[in-house]
Amino acid sequence: MFPIPIMSTYGNIIPVYEFSGTFTLQSTSSGPTREYSKSTSDGQYIYVYGGLSTTSGGYSNALYRYNPSTGQFNSLAAGPSIATYGMAFYHYNGDIYLYGGIRSGGPSNQMLSKYNISTNTWTTINSTNLPGNKGYCDFTSNGDTFYFGGEGNTFYSYTVSTNSWVKLSNSPANMSYTVDTCA
Repeated sequence: MFPIPIMSTYGNIIPVYEFSGTFTLQSTSSGPTREYSKSTSDGQYIYVYGGLSTTSGGYSNALYRYNPSTGQFNSLAAGPSIATYGMAFYHYNGDIYLYGGIRSGGPSNQMLSKYNISTNTWTTINSTNLPGNKGYCDFTSNGDTFYFGGEGNTFYSYTVSTNSWVKLSNSPANMSYTVDTCA
């Protein structure tokens, strides 16, 4: 059972549901509202990045940490990339990785960044052979992160320890602009 904050069009009141076979409203919490944001967890907190603010109407590079024990959101260091949605965003080994994304009114982001949870800092990772940069579905397994979508039917893996990207066979369907997380 893990609390799930539903960040959508509820003003700044976030309903928090617990899932254990069915959804049960656990509490409501004041916090940032986002559409098209991405979230990940380190097993203790939930981290929410970017998306479209439903209150200001603009895209954001803000990062928030949600504490399920207290029901509170805390603002963390803003991301180094341009404000986006549809990016890859995942936790691995004490860090959070951010890649790609679509931005309104300009070119999409093709940057790989790492957020260190313990120091609340971002760094840009220089890497080559980057995949297309739009709308990802991502999951992590055994130190590799797999990316579906982007532009067309691309399927890549990224290995953190070697900072290397490998294009795998194409996915069976065109998944352009996929903006959900898969697992």
